[in-house]
Amino acid sequence: GLQPCTTSTVLIPGNDPPAGYQCGSSAKGASQITATGLTNGEAYNVAVSAVDTYFNTGALSASTCERPQPVTSFYQAYRDAGGKDGGGFCSFSPRNAGRATLSLFGLIGLGALLRRRAR
Repeated sequence: GLQPCTTSTVLIPGNDPPAGYQCGSSAKGASQITATGLTNGEAYNVAVSAVDTYFNTGALSASTCERPQPVTSFYQAYRDAGGKDGGGFCSFSPRNAGRATLSLFGLIGLGALLRRRAR
């Protein structure tokens, strides 16, 4: 079976985080964090502490027991299922982008012409 979590004697809620126990960080307002140096499937006590712009650390949150697991990205799952199309988050054709730019300038020019005629 799985190794159970035991109550942490190091990560005490309300105390400062102990030196040497940081396993990850995140940006301001983030809802996720990537922890490093952990082994998939092994139980870890996890607690969170904030750090301000002057590097002052806040008190630890209550800890919880978590087990990191391997994750397959959407693109990897797509490729594993036989998908052959290219990757990337965004694609466009410079030819179509040029038309859109010309159309936008054409509309601006038409608007300026109509405004000039209205005077």
